[in-house]
Amino acid sequence: SYERQPEAVEHALLRTRLEQLVDTDPYLADAWAALGDLYYQEFGHGFNPLPDSLARAHRAVGRALDLDAVHHHAWHVRAVTCYFDRDRDGFEHAAERALALNPHDTNTTAFLAFLWSQLGETERACEMTTRAMALNPAYPGWYHFVFFDRHYMRGEFAEALAQARKINMAQNLWSPWAVA
Repeated sequence: SYERQPEAVEHALLRTRLEQLVDTDPYLADAWAALGDLYYQEFGHGFNPLPDSLARAHRAVGRALDLDAVHHHAWHVRAVTCYFDRDRDGFEHAAERALALNPHDTNTTAFLAFLWSQLGETERACEMTTRAMALNPAYPGWYHFVFFDRHYMRGEFAEALAQARKINMAQNLWSPWAVA
């Protein structure tokens, strides 16, 4: 549910539980990757921020990749942390690796597409998101952000508004902003 509709309350609960889990069993690559994901979301979403969010995300994903070098979610997290660090080469390498390891993970595909859209590669982003939507007809509304971006940048404001309304995530700061 958190992946579909991220909320600060659930973020705090998940972060606490995952930190407890890796303290108890430090050899779980899945838990380290998920914890890295939550750490970068402190920075990206502003959820329950603690000091050095991105540094903690890098350490957690590094631990996940030490445990499992082909962990697709860890590569996803590495891509996003590189994006937030403004390391485009690192982002592109990690994103390509994540997508190659699991091309059927629709949330990874759509989120990395969103980041590529923010880097100005809107056509690539829209193609990736369209593929993700075809694989997962029950996709979350945030997938529509890339289509909103494309239409907005082209000055196609009626089409951008139609996409913004499909996002349907009132608690997300950017959803009502896109509609406005």
